[in-house]
Amino acid sequence: MGKLLATVTTTKEVKKSQKKQKTNTLHTIIFGSLTPTILIMLWELLCRQGVFPTYQLPAPSVILKTQLSHSKLDF
Repeated sequence: MGKLLATVTTTKEVKKSQKKQKTNTLHTIIFGSLTPTILIMLWELLCRQGVFPTYQLPAPSVILKTQLSHSKLDF
């Protein structure tokens, strides 16, 4: 017959696991936020350097200005 094995998790192990989960979550949030920010900054830089023609790929700042000028908000 099969044996029934039970494991006992100590409080120290639980706290260590919870701390590791929080660290992983924090890393996910930070890297998840940084990646799009860096890509948009790179896009803006390449557009300003003239790598992309403005009629094909306008800079993010141009897109934002156009969007704001067409919106009802005055900025």
